[in-house]
Amino acid sequence: MGRANRLCSVAIPAAAISLAAMGAIAAPARSAPGQTAAGVTSLAIPGVLFGVAAASGSDAWAVGFVQGSTGILRTLLLRWNGTGWSQVTNPKPVEGVLTGVSIVSAADAWAVGWTETGSSDKTLVMHWNGTRWSVQAGAATIPGELYAVAARGNSVWAVGATHDLEDALILHWVGNRWYVVPSEAPAPARLYGVAVTGDSTAWAGGQYFPHGIRGLLLRWNGRLWKSVSSPLQGPNNFLNALAAGPAGAVWAVGADWNSTTTAATATSMLWNGKTWRAVPVGSFSGPVVVLDGVTFVPGGTAWAVGYNSTVSLLLRWTGHAWTPVANPGDSSDSSLYGVAATSVSNAWAVGSQEPGDQPETLIMHWNGKTWS
Repeated sequence: MGRANRLCSVAIPAAAISLAAMGAIAAPARSAPGQTAAGVTSLAIPGVLFGVAAASGSDAWAVGFVQGSTGILRTLLLRWNGTGWSQVTNPKPVEGVLTGVSIVSAADAWAVGWTETGSSDKTLVMHWNGTRWSVQAGAATIPGELYAVAARGNSVWAVGATHDLEDALILHWVGNRWYVVPSEAPAPARLYGVAVTGDSTAWAGGQYFPHGIRGLLLRWNGRLWKSVSSPLQGPNNFLNALAAGPAGAVWAVGADWNSTTTAATATSMLWNGKTWRAVPVGSFSGPVVVLDGVTFVPGGTAWAVGYNSTVSLLLRWTGHAWTPVANPGDSSDSSLYGVAATSVSNAWAVGSQEPGDQPETLIMHWNGKTWS
């Protein structure tokens, strides 16, 4: 059904993770750097990457999890320094999963997810100060799971669900403190994407369950999170990711899931600063087509990623339509969950692939002409 709905197969209650991504990963983490045809260094580790963010061509972060031989999930942080990806192990990886990352500058980045402690998961927030990552305490460490984060200056929004996955959860970092912020989200509900468009405006999206699945869209007006109507709030719709662009524009992507036929159709919509409009994604051969990540590209274009049945999917916005782009990873079981871009010639997409029996991290790079 998409990252926002596919329950995991290793007893993780997060609805934001796929069966394929969360399959058994029995081998302990290992580093296996490899050189792609385009000369961009990748890093294959037994695990899954859910989020990626980039500040420049020489500064990017990717987050997810690894699973050891004992079955314990541990957070995974990977860094791109302009020449290669490396795994960050300081601080020591904690038990849990990282699902989202956002960069303010080279010395200011945030990652979110959850830790597995006792009978219930607790939200996990980590901060990069330019030298090291640290786990943030305070109101952010509460029963629940965080699925996405968006930062703008000293204002950071993180969204997810309470520990029982019954209520939407929204956290706000402002004035050097974390606050739990109420919303008009109906219950039960979960939020999987967030985008900040201004000092007093932000968007969050996900799903709620009145009778089945319905898309959920919220807007922050500087005082309150208000429920907002959109073209993708009908039955069976859900939103997996949001991205902020210039002049207050926002992309939102997800899927329309048919529980009767177990088929899914990828969906997207665009906010132009005044109204939302549904944007057709196109037709694909697979019965399950889902978009899990989206990003604006400086200059007006955009990228969206996801999967078409068992192969990863890369779409480029031309200004008029979404166009599939040749994907070197479409020959094996693979999924893409996150995408980020700093220019028309530099973008990253992350997820997982299964060249054998075990999923391993997948990192792809766009150089302006091809993905590799």
